[in-house]
Parts: sequence; C-alpha cells; structure tokens
Amino acid sequence: MREVIGTVEEAYKAFNSGQVIQPAYTCIHLPPSQGEIDFKLGYCEANEIISMKASSGGFPNNPPSTACPAAWEPSSCSTPEPARSFA
Repeated sequence: MREVIGTVEEAYKAFNSGQVIQPAYTCIHLPPSQGEIDFKLGYCEANEIISMKASSGGFPNNPPSTACPAAWEPSSCSTPEPARSFA
C-alpha cells in the first residue's frame, strides 16, 4: 500500500507541476436511455507514460436486455518503448 500511496503522490506532483498533458475527455452520447461512452487520455513527461481509458455508463437495462455489463472500463498504459507496456 505504501508503494501505491507514493505512486499517487508522485502523479499529483507531476500534474501540479505541469508535467502532465491531459486533454478534455471525449464523450459519445448514445440515443436516449442507451448511455454514453467516454474516452480519456493522458501523458506524463516525468516517466513518459501514455494512458488511455474508455468507460461507459448509463445502461440501466443491462444485462437483462443485452447480456452486456452496465459499465465497461478498459484501460491501457504504455511508454514510447514497446517493451514497457502496461495493461
């Protein structure tokens, strides 16, 4: 847990010192009652990690109507070096 706390602390420091590029998220609103999908991106200059996350929500009738989960949140982190990819 100490490692996690330290990592989160370093992330906040990087963000607050301008080392993080984090554009506004993009959202796709599906037709009424069909929910939405959000896409979020970020880049940290300190460790050259690129992060991407897609998340969905607002699907109140799942899984009964479609056998799909009510939320979907795959995430990916990687660096410019192919050998350093995180999932």
